Amino acid sequence: MVLFSGCRSSRRLPKKPVPIDTVAVADTIAKPPVTPPAPPTPAAQPAPFKTLVTNYTCQVKGLTVNGQIRMNYDKTIWISANKIIELARVKITPDSVFAYIKPNNTYIRCSLKDFQRVYKIDLGYKELQSLLIGKAVQSSVIKATYSDFATFDKVKVPMQALFNVTHRQFTGDAKLKYSKTELNQATTFPLTIPSNASRIKVGTK
Repeated sequence: MVLFSGCRSSRRLPKKPVPIDTVAVADTIAKPPVTPPAPPTPAAQPAPFKTLVTNYTCQVKGLTVNGQIRMNYDKTIWISANKIIELARVKITPDSVFAYIKPNNTYIRCSLKDFQRVYKIDLGYKELQSLLIGKAVQSSVIKATYSDFATFDKVKVPMQALFNVTHRQFTGDAKLKYSKTELNQATTFPLTIPSNASRIKVGTK
């Protein structure tokens, strides 16, 4: 009995685990900053049309000029001007201007930025495109008023426009009237400059 009791007295009971305050520990751990999710990228607006072709008549200070306007939306604007004979053709892209003036056999080839800078025009490609199809733009040079809208392939296009121009080279009104307007038809943008034409230099290039 003494032997057994001695053996029992030498055994140690295991210690109970000390409980950990998990809430206190969690509070002492620095939490990483939460980065808010990025806002969704707005979807690009679809082009209202692919191409536009329209005849026009423009009256400026008693002078009437006829011609045609062609567009490949956001890519090309092409304009011809006639007065009994063809006077000029102009082709504008988002970064370039090409023009051929037939009566004096001269031409312009320059960047759109140089054209804007030299002629003090605050209209870029998109603003000019918007002006021609009846969308309001902010400009210190041209104020536009539109009327007589017609719908083509679910797109409203003005048949008449009044442009009030205030510029160092011209101040006055230009009245524009469209006819025979077509959308989304195959078209071309021809502009040929004769090899003997003289260049009107605009800008540095």
